[in-house]
Amino acid sequence: MDHGVFSERLAAALVPRHLSITDLDYQPREAAVMAIFRPAPAGVVGVEPGEPELLLIRRAEVDGDPWSGHVAFPGGQVEPEDASPLDGALRETLEEVGLDLRVHGRLLGELPQSWTIPVRGRRMLVHPYVYSLDLPQDPVLNDEVARLFWVPLRVLLVGTGRGTMTWGWKGQQIVLPCVRFQGERLWGMTLRMVEDLLRAWRSAA
Repeated sequence: MDHGVFSERLAAALVPRHLSITDLDYQPREAAVMAIFRPAPAGVVGVEPGEPELLLIRRAEVDGDPWSGHVAFPGGQVEPEDASPLDGALRETLEEVGLDLRVHGRLLGELPQSWTIPVRGRRMLVHPYVYSLDLPQDPVLNDEVARLFWVPLRVLLVGTGRGTMTWGWKGQQIVLPCVRFQGERLWGMTLRMVEDLLRAWRSAA
């Protein structure tokens, strides 16, 4: 499928469902992440040139970071100097993987916001944005990112690698869904966001 056609269909299906922070009786900490699609380049084994691929990263191992080593989207905490959560997501993406989406990307829409699990007694409200990377760029990883990889959308749609995992939480072993691919494991909030993306695409396809 032509990447432009894919992007237009996905953009039409991305109807954000916001939780207004004005409905809360406190100001939560906020984070923002970026789901980025690109047309696959020629010469990648097992991938059709031009087919949509989704960018994921594995975060570096950092002591004290609750998301250390997790598969995720680029992004991070919204800082006071950021004009908006979207501005924070664009800044973090440029810092973490060297992709300047202001210049080479196009905003397709937003996904439903999510809450993180409580960390040190507090939760963060996460804003997920979806972008199309229409021009090739060479990613440049900073020290917060251990690995970057592209996953074909069709692989996620057919459910390759889906299974379950156990996660220790407050002394209990909890069984959770996950997706295993390329030696990595996608789970938790990022998997929920990916599933939101897949639902949006299925409604548009």
